[in-house]
Amino acid sequence: MDQDFSQKIQQIKEQVNIVDIVGEYLKLTRKGNNFWAICPFHQDSNPSLSVSQEKQIYKCFSCSEQGNVFIFLQKYKNIDFLSAVREVAKIAKIDLEKLHLNLTESQKIKLHPFKILNNLALNFYQYQMTTDLGKAAFNYLNDRKVSEKNINDFAIGFAPSKNQLLEYLQLQGYQTNEIIGAGLAKITDKDKVKDMFFNRIIFPILDLDGECLGFSARSFIKNQDNLEKANFKYINTPETEIFKKGRILYNLYKAKNSLNPHNKSIYLVEGYMDVISLSSQEINNCVALMGTNLTKEHIATLKQFTNDIIIFLDGDIPGKEAAIKIATNLLAQNFNVKVIDNQTNQDPDELIKNNLEQFKTIINTTLHPLDFAINFYQTKYDFKQDSYQLKTFLKQLQDLWNAIKDPITTKFYLEKLKVLTNLTETELFSVLKESQQIVASNVVNQVNSKQKQSKFIPLSLKQKFLELQKQLFFFSLLDYQVYQILEKEKFIFDDQRLMTLHFLITEKYQREKIQQIDLQELLNLLKDNELLPFYQEIINQHQNKKYQFTASIIKDDIKNIKNYRIELKIVNLRSQITNTSNPEKQIELLQQMSNLKKNLIK
Repeated sequence: MDQDFSQKIQQIKEQVNIVDIVGEYLKLTRKGNNFWAICPFHQDSNPSLSVSQEKQIYKCFSCSEQGNVFIFLQKYKNIDFLSAVREVAKIAKIDLEKLHLNLTESQKIKLHPFKILNNLALNFYQYQMTTDLGKAAFNYLNDRKVSEKNINDFAIGFAPSKNQLLEYLQLQGYQTNEIIGAGLAKITDKDKVKDMFFNRIIFPILDLDGECLGFSARSFIKNQDNLEKANFKYINTPETEIFKKGRILYNLYKAKNSLNPHNKSIYLVEGYMDVISLSSQEINNCVALMGTNLTKEHIATLKQFTNDIIIFLDGDIPGKEAAIKIATNLLAQNFNVKVIDNQTNQDPDELIKNNLEQFKTIINTTLHPLDFAINFYQTKYDFKQDSYQLKTFLKQLQDLWNAIKDPITTKFYLEKLKVLTNLTETELFSVLKESQQIVASNVVNQVNSKQKQSKFIPLSLKQKFLELQKQLFFFSLLDYQVYQILEKEKFIFDDQRLMTLHFLITEKYQREKIQQIDLQELLNLLKDNELLPFYQEIINQHQNKKYQFTASIIKDDIKNIKNYRIELKIVNLRSQITNTSNPEKQIELLQQMSNLKKNLIK
């Protein structure tokens, strides 16, 4: 890269603030001199990514990812350096033409040589599909009901035999080591160089800008093992600097462009042919895994475009098990997830081609992942007759159950499992939450000590929100009438721990027909349960105080909690406004704040 080019890149970097750029993609919180966020490059739960305004760099103190504003965008959006420069300029409203940032061909090659090679290879493969050499491949695809339109839309090509691509690229002036480095050729056991793919149908793998990262090549000739020693159905470009299967989703380039306010979901399938067949049914918002498990990088990439995922895998046992595993990982990252209830042993491609009417019924049959898992595991375990199988059945649901963070969903499926298993909520929780149990300790003195220490420290809005809910829960322990008001108001505790405790006392009130909860009895019931310290904390805070409460006081508490919910959302919006320099975004956020304020209960 020449000195003039480097100076211009530095000039762009000096005109932007890394905090503004990163803030476009991550929620930043200021602590001291730096800003902090949940790191998108690993499975982070506590903010470990630091952004320094002074140094204009970011660094994650957990996974050690670090760099400047351009490196952040390259890694976050899986784009090349030049695209990152353009993205920074676009956000910062920098006119690149005024900087005369015109790259020569040699500079482009230095920035992303493999992409240029791959794009040349793609053109070569596409052309070969139209020749006599590609006729057999073209006919094979037609027999598989892949139309000429599909072939053109997905840029499907053909790799002929011998070393035709290698020779073609060498004629373009590329060195053999460059072609091997890009994964388009390989060295054989006999120290000869040959094309990576031959006599195969070629599926290009594109990045988010539509540039080619690599290829997946499918065999279609029977007994092809006489041509290759390892006759795999699919072989991919080997891992390179730009082609990493754990980060790539096939067809995301097209799928992201089909999303709109009325169509926010992305279908997640297993194979390329599934994507292509679904597109023939006008379902274009579909991506496929590259023969790998769903990774944290895949999840981070999907999060950029949608929060709604529909899983549509094979209807056989491995397909259902994979669907449950994927759903668990997505739910843990706060996605809204549905699973297509595919009761056949076919994949989406086979369904469309063999039984289109059945496909049209199945595509509209989606289930919550827990429903899907319950239905599946019911067929594997005879828990009506065997207590061991019952416990095994529930243990199979553990990871999925613990990935769900919504208390309403939890309550709904608790009721369903109670009917299905004939167990109480307490018994269900003892198994479903078992993997998360911790050893309970006596926290009475610790809580009292903390209360004394914090006596004169003002509570934050979030703390007030939690403390008022804890007090309301304590009232419901003391008086069945309070519990009834909560039920009548359809009140939901925002804290998962409180909601779980509420489920337990609901069961006791409904089953035992009592007027108040025996605090010690509930304490004994929670022995060895992770909720015990939290319950003790509530009791210690409130049991020695004198309260007078009426129905109107309880309803006022409920009203205040609802207002706190709104105020917390307003605080979050204010933070977003502070962290964005986009005027249009600020106006949009201000409008949201205004609408929320109208909902405050007076």
